[in-house]
Amino acid sequence: MKKEWIAWLGIGAGLAILAAVLFGRLWGGHFILHTIDYVVESLATRSGWSPDLVRGLVILITIPFFWAVAKYSYGLFVPYPSFRLFRSRYGMIIVAYAGFFFLARYAASRDALADKWCDITQEGIRVFDGPGNDTVYGLPLHPCTMEERVALRQQRSDFQKPPTVRTGDPHFDTATGQPLQNYYKHGTGLIELFPIYVIHHPRYGDLLHPITPEIAREYEQQQQRNGSPQAGGQVRSADEGCGLGYEWDEREVGFIGTWTRRGTSNTFDAHWSKGAFADNAVLNVDITGNRVSIKRTQPDGRTCQYTGTLQNNHVTGSYRCSWDSFDLQWDALIKCRQQLAGGPP
Repeated sequence: MKKEWIAWLGIGAGLAILAAVLFGRLWGGHFILHTIDYVVESLATRSGWSPDLVRGLVILITIPFFWAVAKYSYGLFVPYPSFRLFRSRYGMIIVAYAGFFFLARYAASRDALADKWCDITQEGIRVFDGPGNDTVYGLPLHPCTMEERVALRQQRSDFQKPPTVRTGDPHFDTATGQPLQNYYKHGTGLIELFPIYVIHHPRYGDLLHPITPEIAREYEQQQQRNGSPQAGGQVRSADEGCGLGYEWDEREVGFIGTWTRRGTSNTFDAHWSKGAFADNAVLNVDITGNRVSIKRTQPDGRTCQYTGTLQNNHVTGSYRCSWDSFDLQWDALIKCRQQLAGGPP
């Protein structure tokens, strides 16, 4: 009986040693990877830094730490192979090259705006290397749109502007025949034109298409009809345009705006929201023909200048704020009350 007990004790001890060896091999590798992943996720999420930059720095900075762990734990509960990379200068060179790889990838992707994530705030466009939330405003990030990428590129001194059209044709470059605008056609037949780099409709999100000669002719005919004077005394509805209206539903790069007119003046009280973020300003709106000009004044005195084109009761254009050095897109739908054409706008 005593011999059997000793035999079972020996078998148990052998299994315990085997389990310790296997656990040490697995735990050592997981300990390194989990530690690096935890540090990278914590720093990148809270700082907004590039995950590649943080991972490269963490790998390089933690080489002495893991070398010390490997030295301290050797011969205790973690067998040698688990930390073998950190017990040899050759292994640490391999680890260092892995860190330099992530730093090189960060440097190579700094201008890769197609892979960036953006947030539009009242400070302008904020850019991040990965998904998540804005570390300052807490707003969810979205893949940078074409308009945002162009606006960010415009801030660079080496930004290449499109070549100047050789003729006065606003729709095509007659030297190459390439379209200079994209268009969107409503179910009512109304045509809207946008710069060639705008790919989706700023309000509806629908895909835009390059303008064709047929669409250009149809658009010009619409412009001529809209510019013709109306007969006096006719009722002017919202579909035919109503001047300043009484309220504007506005969109600008992620923000939803409501502009409410003060009586019959050209002053509007504007409110914007985007998630939990909100902003207010006072607007002075001027419409001359189909040209719209707006001055926006913030509560702190900063200003923005809006310009746009009016088609019926829909306005599209661009704006620039005093704290930015680039243009952004906006559009608005004017809400109208039915009124006589000769009455107040």
